[in-house]
Amino acid sequence: MTDVTPVAPAADPVATIATAPTGATPPVTTAAPAPATDWTSSIADESVRSWVTAKGFKDPAALAQSALNLEKLTGAPADRIIKLPTDANAAEWDQVYNKLGRPETADKYDIPVPEGDNGEFAKTAKEWFHKAGLSASQARTLAEMNNNYIAELNKAHTEKTQQAHEAEMGRLKTEWGGEYQSRVELVDRAAESFGMSKDQLLALKQTMGPAAAMKFLHNIGAKVAVPANGLVSGEGGGSFGGATPEQAQARISQLRQDKAFISQFNSKDDKTRFDARAEMDRLHRIAYPQG
Repeated sequence: MTDVTPVAPAADPVATIATAPTGATPPVTTAAPAPATDWTSSIADESVRSWVTAKGFKDPAALAQSALNLEKLTGAPADRIIKLPTDANAAEWDQVYNKLGRPETADKYDIPVPEGDNGEFAKTAKEWFHKAGLSASQARTLAEMNNNYIAELNKAHTEKTQQAHEAEMGRLKTEWGGEYQSRVELVDRAAESFGMSKDQLLALKQTMGPAAAMKFLHNIGAKVAVPANGLVSGEGGGSFGGATPEQAQARISQLRQDKAFISQFNSKDDKTRFDARAEMDRLHRIAYPQG
């Protein structure tokens, strides 16, 4: 008898599913990804949104990281960074100047003026400063530097003028020699007789030069015979202003001792010689009216 090996019946698929162990993990089903949203759509300003999109920031974190890196690079917050206009005449420059400290209007500048200055030039300078876009501190610094520069120029000019004056008067003193003091007194009397103030006399010296002005007034004083009492005699031999024959005689005696007048009296120059001799003749007519 042949031996037969028993064969197990095939598993019933339905039974198998039904008898699946309780608590087994079901197969994982992957859901389809949701469509990505554009995070920049929340930015209301279109120009800002366009800029962010063009820069390619994938999310707000990337934008924040960029801003942080920029601040580290510049050392200042983004709102303190000034963008310079490319057009030299652009109106945007006004915004730049204002951010850098320019006052709202020119009259807001507080700048110093030199002592004795009426401030008119400062008003004009303020307009220049404002147009140039200077800050308040820049304008004040520039004004102070200008005032100091002008003061130094004036000081140097005064010293130079004083030195030139002393040099000229030294040469005149040498030229006039022993007659220097008497001639200076005659100049003072002439200036006083013609009503010249000290300021006017100073102005004349500044215009002509001290030596030339002294000679000019001395010649006038000598021609009209200004005596010590300040009375002036005129041309034509007659008395003018109270000059007397005695005063004319004193003047003649003075001129005879005056080396410069003697030199003119004997000069080879016809006009110089004529003027000197005419002066002496005039004085003689006053001094000796009966002669």
